[in-house]
Amino acid sequence: MILAVGGVTAGLALASTSELFGLFTRYISERDPEVSMEALKVQQQLGWNAGQIGARLTFGPELNLRDVEGQPIRTEGMTTLWTGLRPVQPTWMPYYVPTLFKSLADERSGELRAQMQMVHTDAMDQAFRRGQGLEDVFAESGAPDDVAVIVDLPGPEAVALAAALSGRFEPVWLFDNWPHPQGVVASHVVLGAALFYLPLFERNRETRAAPRSPAGGPGGSPPSPLALPRARTPPMFVLDSNRLAPYREAADQFDNRYLARVPSASALTDAGYRRVLYVRPTGQSPEQLRELDDLNDDFVAYRDAGIDVRVVATDSFQLDATAPPTSRHLYAWGGSHHTHVTFWHSYGWSSIGPPRGAVLVPARPYGISAGASYRPVVRPTIFSSRTVGGLSGVGKQRPSGFGVVSVRQSASSGHITVGSSRSGSFGRYVGSSFG
Repeated sequence: MILAVGGVTAGLALASTSELFGLFTRYISERDPEVSMEALKVQQQLGWNAGQIGARLTFGPELNLRDVEGQPIRTEGMTTLWTGLRPVQPTWMPYYVPTLFKSLADERSGELRAQMQMVHTDAMDQAFRRGQGLEDVFAESGAPDDVAVIVDLPGPEAVALAAALSGRFEPVWLFDNWPHPQGVVASHVVLGAALFYLPLFERNRETRAAPRSPAGGPGGSPPSPLALPRARTPPMFVLDSNRLAPYREAADQFDNRYLARVPSASALTDAGYRRVLYVRPTGQSPEQLRELDDLNDDFVAYRDAGIDVRVVATDSFQLDATAPPTSRHLYAWGGSHHTHVTFWHSYGWSSIGPPRGAVLVPARPYGISAGASYRPVVRPTIFSSRTVGGLSGVGKQRPSGFGVVSVRQSASSGHITVGSSRSGSFGRYVGSSFG
């Protein structure tokens, strides 16, 4: 029996149907080799659910039908999310990474918008209350005014804590991926959390954009509009700590992991910030306090440039049993007002002497992390020595096999197949060439 396939002739004696199919499959594979491509680029060209058209996102019990002000989800709020959450201050616009928020505005994301739900969880509520406690710390006498904050918590909790701080800090979002039905990083729940707190972010953004209260000109005359600059608001760079989620090569996973892109040391010092407070979930051990691997080079560069980097763990903010029930903020550093007011002295950053009546103890109070003693230390990671220049400060090159998926395009038909992993199953996409 003779089989001719596209000019290639194979002599097969008494070949079975399965053998013929196997030969054809191998032939097609040789003509259309499988290549790895950056997952985000594949989604931006083929759509957010590349390779999994028709699949649904999983929200679980944490979905919520109304936002923080009791309003239902709005399509307009989704498509304009990336513009509504932009920094007010031009200084921080180059560092804003709107990638995740822009996924909702993409013309092919109608199904994503249709599936979206707002997310509101108990963990988010707790992160919000602890964020209020941290905001109180910055309202204390002696708080330094040259501290930039980097929030690195699981996505929905990072959004919640940022919401609590957004009246005092300028959120600069660093979410650099798109959601996917089989995504390693569940970015759709981060979007859901942002939509839940959107009214609060919008209200605080307007407050930050407003000029300072006029003090009046000479003789009580109104001041010139030129004398009403916006008050400088310190930046808060917000990260999803799940961006480096554990990954195993499997047919049911789409590798949408990504790297943090924070400003360079010179960018911070040029803007007047010589301290960085890094926010983590827990801090009872050195391993828990340690920055994630993709930030090690950045933090060491901060240290070498004279920027003092410390850590604060959100679980150091506990319910204050002595706070009156009518108090707006019930969480305090160390769980007590007496330890709360010593925060800046414990970190060595206070601009004034110890508060009257405060009890400064030589040992670290129970339940408070050792973040004040944290210092960046060089350590080998898969991201080491991969820095490159870029608009948003220090950029990074992806390690081999990080944040990529398999793609195969037919040379004859232009059909594209996208794998959920670099060696996993493929979903058919019919479309034009990547070119």
